[in-house]
Amino acid sequence: EAEVRAALSWAVCFSGALTTTMYRDLLEAAGFTQIELEVTRRYTIADLRAEDAGQVAELSSAAAEALEGRVTSCAITALRTE
Repeated sequence: EAEVRAALSWAVCFSGALTTTMYRDLLEAAGFTQIELEVTRRYTIADLRAEDAGQVAELSSAAAEALEGRVTSCAITALRTE
């Protein structure tokens, strides 16, 4: 049950997260050009555990490994001329 709760908590948190393709598509739809998305940090599972209030620690090894390197921070630049 604890693993399910932890997974649901992460799901809620990440449900608002976008892939870089989705983000780029939304910026283009809003009229932006010259879009650049640069990954500035890839989080390891150790990073996530250090920043988390315990939820990552409750995940199974397989679930935690699936997150390894997939959570990122990005710098985003784009131009809108309107």
